[in-house]
Amino acid sequence: MQRIKEYRMELQEQDRQKQQKEEAERIMERQLLERQRQADLTAQKARKEEETSKQEELVKIVEENNRQLKSELERAAAKKLEKVNSSLQRHLQRSTKEERERALIQMKQQIATLMQRSGQIPLS
Repeated sequence: MQRIKEYRMELQEQDRQKQQKEEAERIMERQLLERQRQADLTAQKARKEEETSKQEELVKIVEENNRQLKSELERAAAKKLEKVNSSLQRHLQRSTKEERERALIQMKQQIATLMQRSGQIPLS
């Protein structure tokens, strides 16, 4: 009977140890899962920070490209405006010269007409 009691106690002890071992395994598994979760979160955070950094860098590049493009467009527009102004000035100078020549011809014709009416002979 003593032996049965000892055997039972031994079985109970083995059962208790088995339960403790299972509980320890569950705790370790939960800890492992938590560490994996933390590692995943850390990796996710690192990826997000890297992505944000890349986006910020791209924004800087785009902004610099936009500044350069704006500057180039302003230079091109100024050059085009200068050409247009120069062309307009040449046109105005030609027009003014032509108008003066027409006015001179008109005056000569008026003088000739007046001289003919007054009986004088034109000089030309």
